[in-house]
Amino acid sequence: MTFRFLDWRRKSLARANTISFGGFLVSVPLAHFPHLQPAPVLVVPLGIILLGTLDTTRNMKARWDWYHAGVLMCIYADVLMLFLVLFFLICPYLAMGVTGH
Repeated sequence: MTFRFLDWRRKSLARANTISFGGFLVSVPLAHFPHLQPAPVLVVPLGIILLGTLDTTRNMKARWDWYHAGVLMCIYADVLMLFLVLFFLICPYLAMGVTGH
């Protein structure tokens, strides 16, 4: 039994959002949020979210309609998650440079 949801050759907005949100959910405990600590392993969830964002952009249509607007909102959410993980990745190193520890 195969799932259409998992077939990479087919466009799926649900799969793209699940991949992005899953990468974000993995990154929060890896970053030790709210006590951010340096964790270079956050590059992996960052790549997963980027993959989900690219999968979301595959769902864009040529003409504008309400589906197109919804896909744009999903892309904005993906970009927000991407920048949050970048913040989790970079912020501890910036804090070390300021405090000298």
